[in-house]
Amino acid sequence: ACVRSKAEKYWRIAGIFHGHSDYQEALLYYHRALKTIEKRFGDSGEDSAIMSFAIGTIHKTLSDWDAARKFLTKSYQIKKELFGDEHPSTALTKEVLQEATSEVHDWEIRKNLYDPYNNCPGSWIDLGPPELDLSESEEDPDSPRYVNIP
Repeated sequence: ACVRSKAEKYWRIAGIFHGHSDYQEALLYYHRALKTIEKRFGDSGEDSAIMSFAIGTIHKTLSDWDAARKFLTKSYQIKKELFGDEHPSTALTKEVLQEATSEVHDWEIRKNLYDPYNNCPGSWIDLGPPELDLSESEEDPDSPRYVNIP
């Protein structure tokens, strides 16, 4: 009971930091809780799934996709084994894992599509409104299509 109590204290402290968007401190305490639980009870229990889910969601928030997928996958596998695929907690974990996978795919696309004139990775090139008269010259400084290439 003492180990579980210690892990619960870490988990509660992590939750406070998480709630205040102090993700690095939250990760520190979630990892302490996870390590404490797994050292005593192994890595396939419900508490391990809960901690792994929390850690995965923080990594997802921080766009640390590999770590997010690692911890969310671990949480999903444990929950699927313990509760089955239809359980609400398992379904939520699966959904968040799919979002993390989808977001990493979207980010991989966006980071390669950037405006070369302002060197801003992840931003789309502004082509102007759809009603823009495309017959205007790119060389006329008064034109919305004007491109100043140094």
